[in-house]
Amino acid sequence: MDVPNSQGVPRSRVGLVSFQSLIIAVITAERDDYNPQTGFLFRYPVLEYGRYLEKIAPMGVAFAPELLMALTGLSGSQLKELLATFPPEDLDDGIQLSKELEEAGALTPYQAGHLSEGRGEGLLVGQYVVLSELGHGSMGMVYQVRHRIMGRQAALKVFTPDTDESENYNRFMREIQATAQLDHPNLIKAYEAGEHHGSYFLAMELVEGQNLQEKVEKEGPQSLKLTLRCFIEAANGLGYAHGLGMVHRDVKPGNIMLGSDERVRVLDLGLVKFTRGFSSMATSMDGTVRGTAAYMSPEQAISIRNADHRSDIYSLGSALYFVLTGQPMFPEKTVMQQLVAHQKKPAPSLLTYRPDLSPYIDQLYQLMVAKDPAQRLQSMAEVKSSLYSILNGTVPPTLRTASSVGLPVAPPIETKENVSAWKRLFPFWRDKPKD
Repeated sequence: MDVPNSQGVPRSRVGLVSFQSLIIAVITAERDDYNPQTGFLFRYPVLEYGRYLEKIAPMGVAFAPELLMALTGLSGSQLKELLATFPPEDLDDGIQLSKELEEAGALTPYQAGHLSEGRGEGLLVGQYVVLSELGHGSMGMVYQVRHRIMGRQAALKVFTPDTDESENYNRFMREIQATAQLDHPNLIKAYEAGEHHGSYFLAMELVEGQNLQEKVEKEGPQSLKLTLRCFIEAANGLGYAHGLGMVHRDVKPGNIMLGSDERVRVLDLGLVKFTRGFSSMATSMDGTVRGTAAYMSPEQAISIRNADHRSDIYSLGSALYFVLTGQPMFPEKTVMQQLVAHQKKPAPSLLTYRPDLSPYIDQLYQLMVAKDPAQRLQSMAEVKSSLYSILNGTVPPTLRTASSVGLPVAPPIETKENVSAWKRLFPFWRDKPKD
């Protein structure tokens, strides 16, 4: 349906106004020459600037100058001054003019590209101005945006459903509901949600930094100290969500963000399961496999409905292995092979690839990824306190009973005071060689 704008002009007509027309609408204030068939204003050499909104609005293209000012963040007078600095011949060339505005810092490269192609209207979503694309996936696009009034930048996830009954629609609604309930420093914060021309959006905190997947791919396996600190904070955030009756169900390195402020946030609640407080409609799923196979618990691989908070503990342990070794627990080639491996194969030891690590971190990881949920650590609070103990060089209480689940009891952690000179020279060496 072609809904008219506030001036009675169909939105499709407004959306077809070219980039040149946007500028013309600003600089030909006293000209009434408007072609209602094409929606274009004819350019005249006289660059008059005055009551252009008063003149243009009755002709049905008031959105054109508003769009340009919204994207640049400039007022009408500021825009006029900027355009006056460009060569007059560039005002006839939409592509060149977009480059000029980009070089002047008035538009981002992403905005300039869209405007030069006549797709400027798509850069406004509600009160948000799109600055750049951050990523995309099955749930839609994620953009870096700026609020037109507040000036605050945010990450905007935009989803256009096929139908209101689709599984992806329900999934996006779950993410909106879940994120709205969360107020924790280690979880991404929601600002608002809404609908715009048939699409739904969720505005969230914009975090500058890298997720742990990107960090490992760029730098390789991470140090034990950094890894422990990141996973302590991730466990802290997930424990808070568990306390509200939420199960994440897609914990993985790509959903653990280390910000430039050195704070960790857990992202993406698209697969969240509500165990209380929400309607069954909001939490229903068809029971098929969903999640990321490389980090999925054995019970979730059978059916996503089986996953409880202990499934998140398994996934966090799998992510811990990846960050410390640079590879997944089971690097099988296919998704099905990975799912079977999580159910059947014993978890590999961290010490195989990282003999420099303390045996305690390996034992803790083994407790997190036990096949039987009853044999895992039972809460994120236990995970957090155990990681913190290892960070501080003490024995985690959870490991004092490790032998009860078939794990060997590790020797005392080697400190700088009791480690031999040989091991200080060769930290990867586990035992001093015989003479």
